[in-house]
Amino acid sequence: MRTIALPLVRALLPGAGLLLALAAAGCSSIGVHHRAAREALDFGEPAELSFCVLLDEGVSRELAEELLLAWNEHEAAHYGLSVRIASFARHERGGFLTSTIARKLWAIPLPDTCDRVLFFAGYDVRDTLSWPFKLWEIRGRVNSTGTHGFIMSGLAHPEHLLRELLHGRRRTTIHELYHMLGCEHTYGRMQRCYERIRGLKHLHRVAREPAAVPGQSPFFPTYRSGSEQVLTTRRAVRAAMGTRAPAPLTPGR
Repeated sequence: MRTIALPLVRALLPGAGLLLALAAAGCSSIGVHHRAAREALDFGEPAELSFCVLLDEGVSRELAEELLLAWNEHEAAHYGLSVRIASFARHERGGFLTSTIARKLWAIPLPDTCDRVLFFAGYDVRDTLSWPFKLWEIRGRVNSTGTHGFIMSGLAHPEHLLRELLHGRRRTTIHELYHMLGCEHTYGRMQRCYERIRGLKHLHRVAREPAAVPGQSPFFPTYRSGSEQVLTTRRAVRAAMGTRAPAPLTPGR
């Protein structure tokens, strides 16, 4: 019995270590950076990705700015691609489960005033009470058009505080922004991710949608998840999401 069990334990240990690492990170890997491969690509002239930011009750503008603009601090220079906040608005998470949060957020049509919609969700007492019973926690998610996403931005229990020592919420936000640029999960090098970002920047230059507002930047295109299809207009995004023309968002405080 002992001779069978010991090899089995040894075989399971690497997998257990991987699961623990993923649990600590809160999400799967976006890949491993490869500086030489990235610097070998020409990402063209500087560009900007604009965001309509939605805030849950109790989430401040200052926190959302800190998390979102972490991209400009750590990633923008690699690709000549910075992020800009076009507007703030209030939005209620609408439920306890992340699937409920996603369903409500995905129903919002992409506004004419930004390229992406990012919701910073807070926590409530239900999240704190349910923590001991959770085997896995989703910290962020992006929809199939790569235009709408959310970040669980609150701190509800001790594990969140531990993650925050490693800049957990900033890392999660940057991770989801990579998804919004067409990068998918991988545990290898990020070569394909770099090529996709370069491709979107090229399309942004040559296939520009007319600006909806004078002086506004044209739409920055997006990949549909799991495919090579690129959506180059807001109208195409709304059609893919099954939504219509956008209604005004509730201004944020």
